[in-house]
Amino acid sequence: MKKSLRSISTVFVAAILIISQAVQACPVVGAADLANMTFPKTQYPFIESGSQANQFSYIEPLGAAVSDSARVYILDSISSKVRISNLEGKELKNFGKVGKDAGMFVAPKGLAIDSKEDIYIADSGNHRIQRFNKNGRYINQWGGYGYGQGELINPTGIAVDAQFVYVADTGNNRIVVYNKDGKFIRAFGEYGAGDKQFNQPVGLATDGYGSLYIADSQNDKIKKFSRDGKFYNTWGARGALPGQLSTPFGLAYAQGLLYVAELGNHRIQTFRAGGKFEAVFGDTPKPRNPLDIRLHYPASIAVSPNGKYKVGCQPLLLRCQSYALDASIYASTMEDSARWEQGVTRHQYGSGIAVDGNMLAVLYPEEHSVLLLDASTNQPRLVAVVGGFGSTAGKFKNPSGVAIDGAKNLLYVSDAHNHRVQVFSLKKDSKNKLHSASFKLAYGQFGQNEGEFNEPSALVKRASGGVFVMDTLNSRVQVIDDNFEAMPKVTLVNDALNIFSSVEHFTVSQKAQEFFWLDTYRPKVVVSDNKSAVKRTLGERTTQDRQRKTQLDRLVFPAGIALDHQARVYVTDAVSQKIKQFDANGIYLKEWGGWGGKIEEFYKPKSIAIDSKRGRVFVIDFGNNRGQIFNYDGALLGAFGIGHAMDIPPQRFLGDIAEGQKPAPI
Repeated sequence: MKKSLRSISTVFVAAILIISQAVQACPVVGAADLANMTFPKTQYPFIESGSQANQFSYIEPLGAAVSDSARVYILDSISSKVRISNLEGKELKNFGKVGKDAGMFVAPKGLAIDSKEDIYIADSGNHRIQRFNKNGRYINQWGGYGYGQGELINPTGIAVDAQFVYVADTGNNRIVVYNKDGKFIRAFGEYGAGDKQFNQPVGLATDGYGSLYIADSQNDKIKKFSRDGKFYNTWGARGALPGQLSTPFGLAYAQGLLYVAELGNHRIQTFRAGGKFEAVFGDTPKPRNPLDIRLHYPASIAVSPNGKYKVGCQPLLLRCQSYALDASIYASTMEDSARWEQGVTRHQYGSGIAVDGNMLAVLYPEEHSVLLLDASTNQPRLVAVVGGFGSTAGKFKNPSGVAIDGAKNLLYVSDAHNHRVQVFSLKKDSKNKLHSASFKLAYGQFGQNEGEFNEPSALVKRASGGVFVMDTLNSRVQVIDDNFEAMPKVTLVNDALNIFSSVEHFTVSQKAQEFFWLDTYRPKVVVSDNKSAVKRTLGERTTQDRQRKTQLDRLVFPAGIALDHQARVYVTDAVSQKIKQFDANGIYLKEWGGWGGKIEEFYKPKSIAIDSKRGRVFVIDFGNNRGQIFNYDGALLGAFGIGHAMDIPPQRFLGDIAEGQKPAPI
């Protein structure tokens, strides 16, 4: 989540969320507001089909394909299943489960079909491609983790033509071409912002005439190449105007048109083969469910080769949407604005969280920013915003991890798609309350050597100063100490545990010298020493327990982990919608929460942080666009919204380093 397995739920929001021209803030929630606070509920997930729906559940629909015969193929990433249905949403077949064997997946991200309806899956967490026939029978596989010829790191997009299979090798920032038997043909591209370079290539599409289209997501461009890797042209620039792009993710090509699913602008745009924008192509949109035409972070768009059938998937709403025959996808932003709104105020997503005493930091990936809040009360108050989109000092591209060192007044942020960790000095006022922050320095660059990173993500503060850094796609943890002139040092923890393909978060018991790895897709917590020796597991469903009807200690989809001062373990479960508490030995103690939008309920709880100084548990209630605060027993102490419209004084914007100024060297 090797991968950026922030699911899109987590790998996902991180990779997908965008910046706008004005940063939004967190409002203060008063006691009177707390009792009445409600948030919109999400409808039961289904593929929409007019007045009826098949009530099977998507957990995270990412990839999609549709054939001329109107068979719909949906890749459900979290459940690691391929679901086959008709346009009405009736499921015909499904196959797949979590694992490493043939026919099994870990966090798959891409799906394509060929003219025979053979199915090709980008099995991202296993760093391979798998091929099946139209009924789900396994045919073959290829790839494997690595940087070499034919090897892959976190493959995401996939496309197929009559001869070749094209793979967006996202972790290596290149495109790899194979024949249909998996023989390596060629690779092209490297990390960068040039015409022949990529920063997180994701969606792919072919036109059947030898051209390949690539969604270069973090450069906000579409790039066109020949199948031989010859560069043709590129278009797009960051923005929300027609023809501009914000995190292009999914692509489809049919009947002379390229369809682009934009995560950041919540829309589908269409272009001619040469890049000419089709402002409004065809008729008014005609979704099969006319009650909902709006899009919310569309991750994929599928169009049948004959152009008649269209399906789009929106993972954060747990649904896919089919469109009426011959209707065209709406090629403009949704009503009111280029970003999602619910009711009279905007609700946007928080991601990671860190707390140290009265200082609270929340990752705000939609704005590529970090919110700093004064947490001296249980109604945290926004005091500053750090960052903004960019690659200069103090700016971020997808901040993915955060930590606070309160003793030294330092803020650490993983800047995932700039492949570095940035450090900020925290400022306090005369009353010793958090007031602002300023850029201090940055560590790292893209690469595999010591002191280099490939998508750094989770951070954990070290007791002796500095942080542990999950160097996700390099399958290791590195250490940044508090001697800012020193190189980061690689720890002894590496992929010997064979868990990095599905680990999204970790924490460390520094007194016991134990690492707690959150194995998201094989739901459990793996506890190891710093030499990768496994000592125990938590939350795992054992063979002897399978007959139990109720397993309170079992994890379903763990998304966040934290330890308190007594080494009790707290885990957020984004499927059961609960917080689970274990003792230091892994014995289940209690849980709280449940699905919903009311206070003390959750919808996809994500990151969790412990304020050991005051005995508080902070939880990012991701789907309800808020944070909630509890004591160690699960009693509610407070809550705060994330992303509601509120003006922030201009002097509170931070990270405004002059363009062209470079981060401090390592």
